[in-house]
Amino acid sequence: MYFLPVGIGGVIGFIVFAKGLNVLFDSLEPQLRWFFVGCIIGIFPALFKQAGKKGRKKLHWGIMAVSLAAGLVFLWGTEYLLDGGSVPLNFGTWIMAGAIFALGFIVPGLSPSNILVFLGMYEPMTGGIGNLPSDIIAFVTGSAPGGRWNLDIFRVVLPVGIGAVLAMLLFSKLIEFIFKKAYAGLFHVILGVVLASTLMIIPPEANYLSLGALSYAAACVIGIILGAWMSKLEKDYKPEE
Repeated sequence: MYFLPVGIGGVIGFIVFAKGLNVLFDSLEPQLRWFFVGCIIGIFPALFKQAGKKGRKKLHWGIMAVSLAAGLVFLWGTEYLLDGGSVPLNFGTWIMAGAIFALGFIVPGLSPSNILVFLGMYEPMTGGIGNLPSDIIAFVTGSAPGGRWNLDIFRVVLPVGIGAVLAMLLFSKLIEFIFKKAYAGLFHVILGVVLASTLMIIPPEANYLSLGALSYAAACVIGIILGAWMSKLEKDYKPEE
């Protein structure tokens, strides 16, 4: 009964906003990346406060620093292996994308969007989800180009859903157990990963000496406002522990 309304809201949100995000990525990718950076900046103070809820020692600062460094090295290494490109898009990698997305629900503060943007999977994923209504119609009417089974609902949405469900089933109890045993340690690992993934999606190729830089700044500010507002919502409506 708890997950039913959450699931319904998630599906509606995906379908309503995915197509729009996909269009924005096509025309305003640098601005959208800075918007995501702003969202993380907006929620980071609340996330940092939550990480220290059960105490914060020098060890935890070290854990966050090591996690940040390890995250940057891993992501830079991944970028090098991909030769500046994106992850190959196939059934297996879409399952991985679904698992990453589900971890954003399980692990507080983790931003799967940042990781998927960095891997080059966010735009095609939102495109596939945005095509879901038309794919269903094409499947039912048999009007899909290339055959009924050559649709994003099977190539993208289905494996993403499989990955998300598997990650929920496999990792939710494990994450809960680790939080009970090492709350501050795990949370500071998360902070480092969040910072690393946020730094890596900043578009280095954008022209910051042009008037376009104003649009990047504006997108970042809007993201900060949204992130701070969402943090306030969580604070206002989160049940007392």
